[in-house]
Amino acid sequence: MPLDHVKAQVMDPDGVRQVLPLQESTVALVSSFMPSKPGLHVLSYIYDPGVMSKTEDGWHIGGADQYPVTIDRLRGIQTAVNYSFAGCDPTAKHEPLGLPIELVPRVDGEVLLLTLLKDGVPYPGAEILFLPWGDEARAVGITDQSGRITFTPPRGFTKEVTFGVKIKLPMPEGSGFDRDVFFTTLCLDFR
Repeated sequence: MPLDHVKAQVMDPDGVRQVLPLQESTVALVSSFMPSKPGLHVLSYIYDPGVMSKTEDGWHIGGADQYPVTIDRLRGIQTAVNYSFAGCDPTAKHEPLGLPIELVPRVDGEVLLLTLLKDGVPYPGAEILFLPWGDEARAVGITDQSGRITFTPPRGFTKEVTFGVKIKLPMPEGSGFDRDVFFTTLCLDFR
């Protein structure tokens, strides 16, 4: 994954955003930061390679102008958000970050309310997956007309939780690719 297609940032409790440098490891891209104050820190990542084309020898970044004969062609955007608490109440308010696609959580007692936003607008009809560590992914449900879904963790659940959603949108004729694919994950500590 080329570094020039990935951006990482952290937003501190005061809403100040800082770009995080990325480094390649053998299995992933890595970024890190040290909180300078207590409170909610929100880490976000976005991968936007533009149009990708699949040929007989695999996926390539580039559209019909570079790869006229393809098996598949799409524009894919992936985002990930991690809410990290440094010495504060984990029920702190979570605000949208303005990513192309994101899940915004709100903790309400024992219940987690998730809102799926696509370009800042609630997105209905998307299947939300619960991705527990070391276990099979399972569907939580479908977002309602306001882009929301409610998740109640199993009794006694005290772990970090991850949710994922993928939406595919057809593209109009002449766009140079077949569909838009958006994927996002949300990771937060539900303790």
